[in-house]
Amino acid sequence: MPVVQLTVGDTGPPIEAWLTDGNGAPYDLTGKTYAFTAKRDGVTTLGGAAQLAPNAVPQDGHVMYIPSTADTAIGHVGWHEAKWHVIGADGGITSFPTEWEEPLRVHISAY
Repeated sequence: MPVVQLTVGDTGPPIEAWLTDGNGAPYDLTGKTYAFTAKRDGVTTLGGAAQLAPNAVPQDGHVMYIPSTADTAIGHVGWHEAKWHVIGADGGITSFPTEWEEPLRVHISAY
């Protein structure tokens, strides 16, 4: 997964991902909710509820998170390890990227 570069105060562009299963097929999000979180030094620094990307259908696995100014506040400058979390109707959670995928990193710069 790529590195996402944001600057203090940014509220976009949206952070997007195409979630896939272990075989590379789109991960079906039908009937599930999803969230995005990023941590620095083990502490959650940004994130919240995610949504389907524009024109996407749940079977595409295409999600997005729109950062807020609170997410990109000056206190969050630096590197963050990020994950997408898909929550099933039974409460089970599947996180992306998985252990066999490249980690998702978010960098927030001061300018």
